[in-house]
Amino acid sequence: MCAAAIASFSNCNNYLAEIEAWTMYLSYVFASAERCNLKEDDFKGSVNIALNTIYNCLGLLCDELISRKHYVEGNVMIDRQVYNVRITMLAALMSIYALWRKASKEDAITYVKCTLWLCWKSDYYSNKLVL
Repeated sequence: MCAAAIASFSNCNNYLAEIEAWTMYLSYVFASAERCNLKEDDFKGSVNIALNTIYNCLGLLCDELISRKHYVEGNVMIDRQVYNVRITMLAALMSIYALWRKASKEDAITYVKCTLWLCWKSDYYSNKLVL
């Protein structure tokens, strides 16, 4: 269902939008699993599909970044306002990809689950961890 909803992003090779959509999908899967007290086997397939898709999108994004001569999008004067934010986000995504490639798959899945759990447990507005 997620793949069908973001097909237009996939057709335009908008890897960032795909990664964001599948990450949101994962958060919904984890929230639903917790709310319904599901066993891991009940939602493991959905998690694996999302994680594999995110990993593949990160790889495609990496390939695109390597092939580009510059990272400006559209008009240089307008892009200047968001350029630093984009570069920071791309650096973060490529760091995640590098760590994911280095770690074994099970370690990477555990890392992603822990990261999502930490984000879910943190209070977004006050930046304080809620335990």
